[in-house]
Amino acid sequence: MNFNDWFIYDETSPTGIRWKVDRWGGEDYRCRRVSAGDVAGSLSKKGYWQVILLKRGYRVHRVIWQMKNGEIPASLHIDHVNRKKSDNRISNLRLVLNEVNKRNSGMYSNNKSGVTGVRQITMGGRQYWCATWANLPPEKKGAAYFSTAKFGFYEAFQMACERRLLEISKLQKLGAGYSETHGL
Repeated sequence: MNFNDWFIYDETSPTGIRWKVDRWGGEDYRCRRVSAGDVAGSLSKKGYWQVILLKRGYRVHRVIWQMKNGEIPASLHIDHVNRKKSDNRISNLRLVLNEVNKRNSGMYSNNKSGVTGVRQITMGGRQYWCATWANLPPEKKGAAYFSTAKFGFYEAFQMACERRLLEISKLQKLGAGYSETHGL
């Protein structure tokens, strides 16, 4: 599909694209539904801009990438660098492997520590602060545990935060693809 036939990339549009052509509808297709230049797309429940074209839905960030760079290989994903799903500026989009896309995910909604990748857990009746990170392939998770009984609540938390930053820094030197918004 050549999206350039249907859309114009425009950073002033909330979605990032505008219709290039008039769209007609109704029983006899004499009713103009949208005019060329109108904003194209609507916001989905998941926070992504989406557009319907020829009875098929497309995520706008993928449309924009293809308009500017061509087809997206099946093994790759489009990542929003600043983690804002609705920010479809081409400068905010990058083509990455799924593992890298996951490394740029936000803090989980159930995170109570306030630090991405650091959480408090209980094992064997004891409290720990746990730092986690995603190693490079074979994509095994890394983790380090710091006992609140041994180090104290605050010290264990600080140690977990420092360990996560250390591991991510090491991974970044190897090209892991963590973004600055992911706890760096």
